[in-house]
Amino acid sequence: QGKRRQAQLRKALEELTPPEGSPCQDVIYAGDMNWDDETDKPPPLEGRWIDAWVKANPTDPGATIDTDRNPMLTYKLKKRLDRIFCHLLRWDVHSIVTLGTEPIPGVTYNKMLRNKVHTRPVLPSDHFGLLLRLKRNEEPQ
Repeated sequence: QGKRRQAQLRKALEELTPPEGSPCQDVIYAGDMNWDDETDKPPPLEGRWIDAWVKANPTDPGATIDTDRNPMLTYKLKKRLDRIFCHLLRWDVHSIVTLGTEPIPGVTYNKMLRNKVHTRPVLPSDHFGLLLRLKRNEEPQ
């Protein structure tokens, strides 16, 4: 799985990398990539490509699926499966945070666990969202 995922990301970034001299050098590639650093190894980022979370929060693992924090889920998993990769020239990463980490007020569902119905809160998703904020780079590099 890891080698295939590495090859897929390498191909996607190759396709998304702007040609030299292109007027648009700023690209954001984001989504639920199911990237697992343990099995897939670190993403193959080259050139100007960066992982926005790592740049803004180098000491925070940034789990986007965290069953300890998401009471909607009934299994155990804590990983940063969702990613935002950036190729930036005129912009720079200002911040990135998770969102959708709180239950939706008044919304629940019933889940059968060990032959008993349990009422669980509902969050916007099983994965937390990511909110990336950019700042203008005063001196493009």
